[in-house]
Amino acid sequence: MKKKLAIILITAMTVAGMTTGCGNKLALTDDSFTLELGDSPENHTASYVDVKDEKELNKISFDFSKVDTMKVGEYEAAASIGNTKKTFHIDVEDTTAPKAAAKAEIKTGVNMPVYAEDMIDSITELSGKVSVTFKDHAYTGEDPKEAEKKTEDTKATEAAESTEKAESTKKAEDTEAAKQTEESTEKTASNGAKEVVTPEIERAAVSYDAAGEYDNTMILSDASGNKSNVDVHIVVSNLPVINGATDMLVEKGASVDYMNGVSAVDGAGNDITAGVTVDSSKVDVNTPGDYEVTYTAVDADGLTGTATVKVTVAENIEETVNNTDTADGSASEKRVTTSSGTGKATDKKNEMNQKHVEEQQAAAEASAQAGNNSNGNGSSSSGKKNKNSASNAGNGGSSAGSASSSSGNGGESSAPAQEAPSQPSAPAQESAPSQGPATCDKGSATNGALNGDQKAHVDALVNQWRTSGGDDNTYSDMIGQYLLEQGIDCSYGGCESSRFLTGSWEEACSRQRESGGVYNSMYLSTNGEYQNGDLVCYFWQVDIY
Repeated sequence: MKKKLAIILITAMTVAGMTTGCGNKLALTDDSFTLELGDSPENHTASYVDVKDEKELNKISFDFSKVDTMKVGEYEAAASIGNTKKTFHIDVEDTTAPKAAAKAEIKTGVNMPVYAEDMIDSITELSGKVSVTFKDHAYTGEDPKEAEKKTEDTKATEAAESTEKAESTKKAEDTEAAKQTEESTEKTASNGAKEVVTPEIERAAVSYDAAGEYDNTMILSDASGNKSNVDVHIVVSNLPVINGATDMLVEKGASVDYMNGVSAVDGAGNDITAGVTVDSSKVDVNTPGDYEVTYTAVDADGLTGTATVKVTVAENIEETVNNTDTADGSASEKRVTTSSGTGKATDKKNEMNQKHVEEQQAAAEASAQAGNNSNGNGSSSSGKKNKNSASNAGNGGSSAGSASSSSGNGGESSAPAQEAPSQPSAPAQESAPSQGPATCDKGSATNGALNGDQKAHVDALVNQWRTSGGDDNTYSDMIGQYLLEQGIDCSYGGCESSRFLTGSWEEACSRQRESGGVYNSMYLSTNGEYQNGDLVCYFWQVDIY
């Protein structure tokens, strides 16, 4: 009986020993494994250990706490059963290229950069950052958002330095903003791994110097060198143009209508004046000084055109005018006085021209009266029109009827036309005009500073300026900016348009275009209108040196 019991005990101990030995048996299939970025090692435990079935696998515990599945690198992991533990390595690799889809409609303006982040409709990249390059037309200028950020940072720094409270508030806001950013860009998956929702896209852009439709390709790449291409179609339009926004001279205390004489068109020439906004917040009409006013026009596609003018507030506007005007009254700013009633600005050049005409009329009348009182035997003048007076009246004033001359013998001046009934017929130049509408294109030229494409681009801007009735200064700036971007060395010049009076269309067309500059062009036209016997003409001229 004792012998039988001993045999049973030995057998039980052997079986127990065998069971314990088998249960602690742990073998790895390798000492290093690869894992794709974003994947979970929990999905591949069966490949890490040598087991016969899932029942055996479930007896093994795995420790992946040191593995960051969202960051490329080598990490340590462990498998254990009972008192047996074995470590191995997991290499997290990124072999998947960024995946993105472009927006169906991408619109921008001429010379206005459009950035990759604004072209992408959706994107996936688990590394969290995507670099971008473009096949062509890459923009290399200053990033508007970076410039804006610098300005905001400067303001924030100044505010923080002003008081300790401001500084602490700023830190608190930055901390909260960083926390919100982290929460919005990352989330925790069910398996404990981090999953990036929206990757950071590098600030890369393209820019086009002429309106049109363009095809381009974005090349997306991640930190591991994986790349993918995304085709984009970009529609480029001319930016809105604001016309009639000129510098203003305002009398202290006057009411100003900043929109008087101002209009705007989009890149296609459609009127968008109703949508123009004016920022005159910096102007204090009760304090003399120089201020800035900014006009902004936005078209249907969200493209923006701006114009900034100087507003000068003066105590005595007449004194300021006398001290600053040129001899012929050619001033470009608008004038606003407290006595204008409506408070609307009037073109100072027109006023000065009108004043000049009135002085001419008074001089002619005085001369005629002196001629009537003279007893001399000299012959009278023919009453030929004073062309200078007529030209100065081109903006709305009437010209002097005649400017009389005296003979070599001290003869009397001619009497006004209404006192000479013996001359029934009008002078030849006052006969019924016969000139109809006409144009005269003097063309454009360059001294070789511009290549064919560059000259064609400037030609297009000049044509747009002329056909849209655009502001001279605005288009001078647009052409100058383009030439600057092209690396063209030019120091002065620009666009000039004007209305003038002449004796005939042939005389108008005899004007010669300048030559020898970086760029020059001239275009003349008339609609056949006459003023006091002279033909009304218009010209557009560009001279850049």
